[in-house]
Amino acid sequence: MIHKRITQKEAFGKNSTANTKQRIQTKVKNKIDEFISYILALSREKKIMIANPDVKLGDYLNTSLKLLRPHIGDISITDYCYACRRKIPPRYKFSGLGHYDLQHAMNAKEFSVVEFITFDKGFKLLSNIPDFNSVSVKVL
Repeated sequence: MIHKRITQKEAFGKNSTANTKQRIQTKVKNKIDEFISYILALSREKKIMIANPDVKLGDYLNTSLKLLRPHIGDISITDYCYACRRKIPPRYKFSGLGHYDLQHAMNAKEFSVVEFITFDKGFKLLSNIPDFNSVSVKVL
């Protein structure tokens, strides 16, 4: 997944001319072309995988919800803070596989990942979902 700030300041001056719009469009096109070339080069080197752009987001989210719904985690009420080791006002605590976790697992399966390594204990529940039997989960 790519999370990167890609904004960039460009000095076009206070007094715009007739060709300022064209210069901006050219600059943006060049930056987009540079980004696409970089991503495709990483893909050719097998350093990244590119998700199927033909899968509609709604279909992807519906699939993740369908898979997750029968395996939703546990919601409990706790009045203890494990970080500061003292009693606190009651609050809800969720433990289990979240929707983002399941989406990460879906992506891993799509790209034929054999072993999924994570620090998130919720991923242990992934073994309860038959669709992910081919993915070994290792929680560190």
